[in-house]
Amino acid sequence: MKVKSVLISAIFFSSLLLAETWEAPKKIGSAIDFAWEEGLLPEDIATYPELRTWALYQSYELEPDSNFYSLENQVARMVPETGLRFFLEKENYTGGALYLYLDLTKFIPLKQAHAQNRRLAILLKGKVRKEIFWGKSKEFQNPVEIEVDSQDFIGSRLEIELIPSQNEVGRFWGIWDACLVKNRNR
Repeated sequence: MKVKSVLISAIFFSSLLLAETWEAPKKIGSAIDFAWEEGLLPEDIATYPELRTWALYQSYELEPDSNFYSLENQVARMVPETGLRFFLEKENYTGGALYLYLDLTKFIPLKQAHAQNRRLAILLKGKVRKEIFWGKSKEFQNPVEIEVDSQDFIGSRLEIELIPSQNEVGRFWGIWDACLVKNRNR
């Protein structure tokens, strides 16, 4: 009986460790179309219908997963209160500007919504490169664009961290897709 308790505890704590050390899921070239991965907790992933239902109860409207660079699966990786870190690889990079595009979950407050102002910091290589603000009178454009250069990379990897405001509770922010491209979208 004691051995069974120890085994169950070991499995539980190892699953928590795997959830904290999660890295990039399914890669499509220099892109990620976030999806369910082994070791993730149920609250780490949300589908479009799940998020839309939550949004309706909050008096928000949810902007759907865009078909940006043909990345669209209607599954978002939710950003925990402690933040989310993932990596993209640069492939056949010969110099010049590269652009990081992040397709974030975006809620549009309806008239009767009580929208608390929120902030999401986007860090590259540990440095804040952009901050996104959301609230009743604050809106951001999807996909979020960040110009990157060779100094942002560690070898061939681009480390991306999404950190919500310190006062936020729960998982408000999510990311549908991330992609690294050579040509600017806009």
